[in-house]
Amino acid sequence: MKKAFRIPSVIILILVLVTTITACQTKYSLDVIIAGGQGQVTPTSGDYTDGTLASIAAIPDSGWEFGRWEGDVIGNQEPLAQVRMDSDKIVLAYF
Repeated sequence: MKKAFRIPSVIILILVLVTTITACQTKYSLDVIIAGGQGQVTPTSGDYTDGTLASIAAIPDSGWEFGRWEGDVIGNQEPLAQVRMDSDKIVLAYF
């Protein structure tokens, strides 16, 4: 006779709670837009969990230089910047 493998109900309850908590985490959107000049930004958009520190990068096209960030960015003088995702954010890149 084979023994049936049984998962204790406590483990099932823990798995359900972890899944529910993970699914209920607040997400915010980040949009990064080229507002002037020529270049690329990465990422251009995305959804991030509340509290995440999202990194963004500006890459100028040949013959252009990064100018500045505007909008919801931490520090605006470097082509690499960060955004604390605690609400929907919009960041503008100028080359």
